[in-house]
Amino acid sequence: MVMGTEEPFFAPGPVELDIRFEGPERQSRGTVAFRLLLAVPQFVVLFFLGIVATVLAIIGWFAALVLGRLPRWIATFELNVIAYSVRVNA
Repeated sequence: MVMGTEEPFFAPGPVELDIRFEGPERQSRGTVAFRLLLAVPQFVVLFFLGIVATVLAIIGWFAALVLGRLPRWIATFELNVIAYSVRVNA
């Protein structure tokens, strides 16, 4: 692999984001309780992914010391865990 031929990991420039907020829709109590029950397995998966992400962060720190950069696969994994965590916690 030749140094400097790698594509950038992040977007090259600013990204536009358009967010619109509407009023809340009416929800029944049963569906809200059912959604909370469905979220429990997601939190369990997120707990174990958090453990793996912590171990990879430590490994990535040492890899960055040696290589001078974070390996792409570790950065991608950490990015995906953060995105999944945001979706589950939302």
